[in-house]
Amino acid sequence: MNRHGRFVALLAFALLVSLSCDLFGRKQVGRFPVEVDGKWGYMDKTGKLVIDPQFDSDSMFSEGRAQVIIGGKFGYIDSAGKVVISAQFDRGSHFSNGRALVKSGGKFGYIDTIGTAVISPQFDSAVDFSESLAAVFIGGQCGFINSSGDVVVMVGSLMDPAGSFYEGLAWARHFGKYGYINRTGAWVIDPQYDGGRNFGEGLVSVKVGDKWGYIDSTGRMVISPQFDDARRFFEGRSKAMVGDKWGYIDSTGSLVVSPQFTAADRFSEGLAAVRSGTKVGFIDKTGKVVVAPQFDGGWGFIEGLGLVNVGGTPDTTGLIVTGGKWGWIDKTGKYVWEPSE
Repeated sequence: MNRHGRFVALLAFALLVSLSCDLFGRKQVGRFPVEVDGKWGYMDKTGKLVIDPQFDSDSMFSEGRAQVIIGGKFGYIDSAGKVVISAQFDRGSHFSNGRALVKSGGKFGYIDTIGTAVISPQFDSAVDFSESLAAVFIGGQCGFINSSGDVVVMVGSLMDPAGSFYEGLAWARHFGKYGYINRTGAWVIDPQYDGGRNFGEGLVSVKVGDKWGYIDSTGRMVISPQFDDARRFFEGRSKAMVGDKWGYIDSTGSLVVSPQFTAADRFSEGLAAVRSGTKVGFIDKTGKVVVAPQFDGGWGFIEGLGLVNVGGTPDTTGLIVTGGKWGWIDKTGKYVWEPSE
């Protein structure tokens, strides 16, 4: 891969890590990543540049730190733009529960907010901490560790992995079927489903045959399997697919926004990014268009601002894009930072 291709790959990775994680609702310390002439820095909420563009890529803040790429390596800065953890890692994730997942020497481990390797790189694969536990994979086995690195729950082989804990439960797979375990590793909901995701607002989507429905934390089927895809609840809404179009349901399973979008994101701060035709805009919880479709990519709002892309190429989700320029808008659709800057 040439230098340009490697840069694009690293940039895409950093943005995917930042945007795909649960950063909505996390304090951003008034810093938002922006690009200027191929380098990344940060603006404040008014669009004023407050950290000079100097990084090959950067990310959203979490727990007072943001991961940046310098010379192909991941490090971390504070809200003043000072590099507080030197760029030394092959991969770096956001901070969660006081720990950040990093990769070094082909293995994954965790650091604290000053860069101390509190859990040395030793895992073949791992995920971010959630509710003080993290799923890790080592020697063909999957288990959960605490913030000290102690294995507190063993799940099984890599053929039977597990997800992250949300609302006290984590999905786990056993002989191809999904169920849910508690923090001791005990099955609370026996493995019986063909697919499962993370809990949100007391419900979780599960797959029965080729349809998705929702159960509660006791395993009671609350919304019968009827959707071709269904995701996690946020702000009283979950996106659900009927045929090949996305809409939104409420906690009773009623379609409150009819299936009409080729791509749709979660709600955050009352708005959700949706793709209509070839462009992305934003709707409210009733389905009313608040910001007309005009962008090539778009994500949720954070502290009143939404990240959008112009000129990029969407992936199969229709929302994550590579290339193009990045900008920030307010809830009226007005640019606070234009993608061309």
